[in-house]
Amino acid sequence: MEDLPGRLISFIKYLGLNNSRFADEISVQRSGISHILSGRNKPGMDFISKILDTYPELNPDWLIMGRGEMLKTSENIVQSPIGKDQPSGDTGNKLEQKVLSFSEKPAAVIEKKKSRPVKSIEKIVIFFNDGTFHTYSPDQ
Repeated sequence: MEDLPGRLISFIKYLGLNNSRFADEISVQRSGISHILSGRNKPGMDFISKILDTYPELNPDWLIMGRGEMLKTSENIVQSPIGKDQPSGDTGNKLEQKVLSFSEKPAAVIEKKKSRPVKSIEKIVIFFNDGTFHTYSPDQ
């Protein structure tokens, strides 16, 4: 059975990311990922929470304990009691089933999160060892 760093490596590979990009996605320092994957440090609850918040399709039981499948499936149903805020005529014993659907591929989910403006080159400056420089612009 894999340990947590091994499962984390498997998930990063599944996403098609490198360790640096994964660190950026979950908003942790790149060195922190490196130390955890190498076994130098053990992941804290904050670290694990960031992963699970960023990737809700990831099965926490699999990540933490190595139980079950990597991704949540239709078998992983979240059930919550209803009735607290319902009219008194309803029995409070019904269960609402929220099926977690993960039909999108993780890469598509990542693309949706990125939605940053497209960057373009404004100018390039080359400095020479004699103290001179040359500037290139796209409109030249």
